[in-house]
Amino acid sequence: MTNEEVLYFLERSEERSPLIQLVRSEHFTESDTLSPGQRRWYANRDAAVGWHLIRACFDRKQPLPKEMSWPAVLRAYRCLEAPDETRRTDPICREVLALGDPINRQEQAMWNGCLCCKLTYEEIATRFGRPVEFVKLYANLFCDFPERGSSPEFVAGVLDPHGERGCFQTDLAHLLRITDPILRSMNIGHWYGPEVLDAERGQVFDGEVLPSETQLLKKARRWLLVRAVPKAIAGSLISNDPESTIIKLLTQQEQQSDSKHQDGTDPETMFARISADKSCQNIIKQVTQQSAIEKVHAGQKYDAEEAAVALKKALEAVAVKKTGNNSSL
Repeated sequence: MTNEEVLYFLERSEERSPLIQLVRSEHFTESDTLSPGQRRWYANRDAAVGWHLIRACFDRKQPLPKEMSWPAVLRAYRCLEAPDETRRTDPICREVLALGDPINRQEQAMWNGCLCCKLTYEEIATRFGRPVEFVKLYANLFCDFPERGSSPEFVAGVLDPHGERGCFQTDLAHLLRITDPILRSMNIGHWYGPEVLDAERGQVFDGEVLPSETQLLKKARRWLLVRAVPKAIAGSLISNDPESTIIKLLTQQEQQSDSKHQDGTDPETMFARISADKSCQNIIKQVTQQSAIEKVHAGQKYDAEEAAVALKKALEAVAVKKTGNNSSL
């Protein structure tokens, strides 16, 4: 289900519906009714609308709304209604609901982080050793980021629900300080991808063999480069940062190598990386300004010399004219 479908459903839900009552009691206690803006605000901050709808209806012993047609929601509600039957007829759904239990928050952090990494359902299924059906059902119920992530409003609301960081506060150091493990993993997965997410969790990348020191150094270098990008965009990269140091080292390597970098990076791309360094920008600015000052001084010197020559010629002409006049007398 897309984010527009979720918005459409919530905007047309009745005030007495279990989900709207739940939203009002948790987020808008002083409101008797939910305005369209409040409903939209909630929808863009909840990646688990499907599950919250199911729980709200089931806990109040009410059926799902008649207009509800989302397959994942209908399937999960049936599992709650008939637990004994569905243990036999729908074991995958039962396992998904077990994973979604609040006691499994650490495991949910791993899943939600991967679902925010722009990986396909098939790639996530391979990483966790689960069927694609399991991955998609879990996403539709508990973290519907893959299908709703095309909405910038949804992405911003889910990753920063309280509006505390803003669009430029995505440096890895900031994200690592997020206390909620699920929200932290979702942010790291979205902004930095699966490899950095694995590193943050302390997992071995290949899953079997411990990496060598060379591999660890390569990954550490890549991590620093990844961290340098948002800093450079925000203009907060300073010369004594470790990220700045690794860029300078790579720049030195580039100067000693051929026109192509060892990892296939062309000089134009490397120059773009260097230009992103604030300290490099300051150096370039200083050199440019100094060059301009020297050109101005050189121009002023040239103008003064040219003026002196012209004055000398004018004086000589006047002297010659005076000499001529005296001779005629």
